[in-house]
Amino acid sequence: MSLEVTPTVTTRYRWSYAGAADSRPSRSGTARVVIVTDQHHGHRIPTSLSIRALHRVVDPGGADLVRGRLRSHGIGLRGRVVDLVTRTTADPTWQVIGQDLTDQVGAVQFPITPTTPAAYRLVFEGTAILHPSHSGVVRIGIRPTVTATAAPEVVNPGETTTVSGVATLSGQPLSGAAVDLVARPAGHAGPRQVVGTATTAADGSVAITDTPHASTVYRLVVRHATGVPRGASPAVRVKVRAPSSLSIRGRHTGAGFVVSGVLRGDRHPVKHALVDLETLAQDGVTWTVVTTGVTNSRGKVVFLEPSSEGASYRLSYAGNTQLAPCTSGTVVS
Repeated sequence: MSLEVTPTVTTRYRWSYAGAADSRPSRSGTARVVIVTDQHHGHRIPTSLSIRALHRVVDPGGADLVRGRLRSHGIGLRGRVVDLVTRTTADPTWQVIGQDLTDQVGAVQFPITPTTPAAYRLVFEGTAILHPSHSGVVRIGIRPTVTATAAPEVVNPGETTTVSGVATLSGQPLSGAAVDLVARPAGHAGPRQVVGTATTAADGSVAITDTPHASTVYRLVVRHATGVPRGASPAVRVKVRAPSSLSIRGRHTGAGFVVSGVLRGDRHPVKHALVDLETLAQDGVTWTVVTTGVTNSRGKVVFLEPSSEGASYRLSYAGNTQLAPCTSGTVVS
């Protein structure tokens, strides 16, 4: 004898017989049917979920990798669905941005391209026999974007140059940030030195001036601060021309007044360079170019001028991309 029942709550059942003329009444034992609201196993197996980011800070537009491993009692669980969720300061609600199946050792990985600083977590929803779990939280920041330009890019010894740029963070101007100007000699891979410091303006702009003694490579570096990772600009190079010098000599000859000199650059004679012979005007201030000559293989240049008592002469060199300009002393006819 059987009877199909569909209880909606936990219920006890038993059979009851009322008896007859030839038999006494009787009843059966009790059967209990339990209704549970959760169809999962009453004692699900505990799980754990780890998380790790390949980089904690990435460049704007850069990629990162979030990895984790699902385990139970130290053993990796394969073939399980794990979610990657994220939230930002602007939106504190966790949002699912990816799913992956664990591999043979229980590992998952999610390539991501962050656009704003955010927190990330891995979540396992559980199964009928495995308890749900979630990982800790990793935070991935975005480096500031820093531009840099130098003006002028070529200077003479003792002259200054200004390195300027703009710092932004997640597309917005980064104001009030401390920025260092770091420098190293061009052509050397040694450590950089801080040669100046400034603070970004409301629009993120900054400008720092330096007087390089030799050709130098500069970068603008945003210091690390709360909510602002360290960020550096591309390198800019400022070339410092090598110093040059001009000697001068004047002597009278039967043909006239001979003015000669030797041009040296970076302590070496400079050949095939244009040198001007200048004379002082009547006002005693203005120098006027009389003629131009070319140095020989030993850096020497010679001019022959008519004898003119009291006339003052000097030599001048305009310089080039490698050598700074210079002017000699004065000789009087």
